[in-house]
This record gives sequence, structure tokens and C-alpha cells, in this order.
Amino acid sequence: MYFNRQAITQYPFRGTFFTVITTKPDDGDLLGGDSLETSEETVLLETECDIQKAAKMFSNGTIMADYKVFFPCEVGAELPIRFNSNFRCLDYAIPIQGRVVGLEYSQLGGCMVDIKMSEV
Repeated sequence: MYFNRQAITQYPFRGTFFTVITTKPDDGDLLGGDSLETSEETVLLETECDIQKAAKMFSNGTIMADYKVFFPCEVGAELPIRFNSNFRCLDYAIPIQGRVVGLEYSQLGGCMVDIKMSEV
């Protein structure tokens, strides 16, 4: 068996970390009458990444999955990503859209983020 290691890329996907700010209507009508609430998305970081599924769970009609996202970063760099930030990647086999629940740095020049995704 022959493996072509040059054909494999280390970070084959494109991921986006972002936050969503929702503003409520000024008149206090939360039921959607004349005024609507608006959402503003702020991109924190777009990066090449590698994604691995860590766990999955089925409970009461809810499907939950945990993913580990690896991406390059400089040693000691301060990242704009915080806990509860959103993450999405449409390049992966199943489109991932979840929340950041863990963040770890590596002294080798990389970063790993734990993502929790739930589908109902």
C-alpha cells in the first residue's frame, strides 16, 4: 500500500468564529407586530481549520455532538474567541454550527477549540 503524504493538507476546512447581537424593538412589542427585532453578526476570526468529532448523544429527541476544531495560531497570540462564541463551518461533511465550550493553546503553534452543537 502506498500513501501520498503530499496530497493531505493539514487544515482542509474554512471555519468562522462569530457573535450575534440581537436588538429588541424599541416599542417593546416582542410578538412581531409592526416592528421586528434585528440581528447583527460580528465575525471574530476566519481561519483554516481541521475538525474531528469528539462525541455524540441522543436524548429526548435532541441530537447533540461535540467537535474539536484545530487551527494554527502564533505562540502567545491573544485570540478574539471567547466562551459561548459561535462557530460555523460549511465545508465539513455535515455543516457545523455550534458554540465554543472550551479553548486550549499549544506551545507548538496551534489552538484547539471544543464546539458543542445541538439539533432538535
